[in-house]
Amino acid sequence: MVDLWTLIFFATALSLDAFSAGFAYGLRKIRIPLQSYAVLLCTSMLIVSISVFCGGAAANLLPGVWSEKLGGVILLCIGLLWLLRLRKKDKDSIREEERVSKVVEFRLASLAVIIKIFEEPVNADIDASGVISLKESLLLALALSVDALGAVFGAAMAGSGGIWTVLLIGLFQQGFILLGVHLGRSSPLGWLRSQGPLLAGTLLCILGLLKIF
Repeated sequence: MVDLWTLIFFATALSLDAFSAGFAYGLRKIRIPLQSYAVLLCTSMLIVSISVFCGGAAANLLPGVWSEKLGGVILLCIGLLWLLRLRKKDKDSIREEERVSKVVEFRLASLAVIIKIFEEPVNADIDASGVISLKESLLLALALSVDALGAVFGAAMAGSGGIWTVLLIGLFQQGFILLGVHLGRSSPLGWLRSQGPLLAGTLLCILGLLKIF
């Protein structure tokens, strides 16, 4: 039961970025069709599976206690990096209109587009159609998974791997995107969007400390 609650705690932390993305879509009235949600889910689970496998393989090379502590250190470091990135983003904030125009300039360079979406999820709507297409949902899934790669690797090293990790993170991400879209349509709740990354970084730091000590 403790492991299950740890996984739920971890899946929630990794899904808060998805909540922020969904919130942005709700505010901008950007629609995500069912097919695009399916692509998001499958891509997310595939990337998490790869990270879980690599983390588990690395854990087998170390004694159990040390692999758990090293996994905790990785989670703590990633949590701190998320918090530092959030602070930098606040200092170097740019208007969304400028970001959207820039991403169109890089529409043929997939890596550049993913970086732009990573910085601002609204950029996933490359053609400004108000709908996230299948191709755009794939780019969004890759961008949302950038942070998750290292965190899932660390969690797998700390003993929180396996099929349940893959399923919970995939399902939680989709659930949080849906919740974000729903709440984002209510303008008085706009302040919630900025709380997702902050809470995610804090939760990862807490989980990392629990694994270390």
